[in-house]
Amino acid sequence: MTTVAWKDGVVAADTQATSEYGAITGHFVKIELLENGSILAMLGDACTAYPLRDWFLGDRDKDQPGKGMIVVFKRDGRHLLYNDGGWQILAPAAFRAFGSGGELALGAMAAGASAKEAVEIAIRLNVHTGGEVTVLGLRP
Repeated sequence: MTTVAWKDGVVAADTQATSEYGAITGHFVKIELLENGSILAMLGDACTAYPLRDWFLGDRDKDQPGKGMIVVFKRDGRHLLYNDGGWQILAPAAFRAFGSGGELALGAMAAGASAKEAVEIAIRLNVHTGGEVTVLGLRP
């Protein structure tokens, strides 16, 4: 479970790993800057997120992992979403949020919060969002 927020070319995410029952099981970084300047965000549990990440960054001729969710924030403004076996290109938006605290983060950004502030708000209000906030900016 996760909260990932994007606004003004900045992506922010929490680091808490939570079981489906709400138990905090650890922490891990859920966003990373790719060599091409895009940012990849992993959502869901670590057991499905990392295999999906590895497939995306590695040999895509292999079978796609069936579960999990990643979002790729590209420098050209496109955002690609992979969710449980299918890809979609998301329509342009002023800001976006995903995950268990996504609606909280969307509301915060609609009220003027930055991506980082939106994740901080979700941490306060969503049991499946917590830990530190990781922030990355898209490279030109």
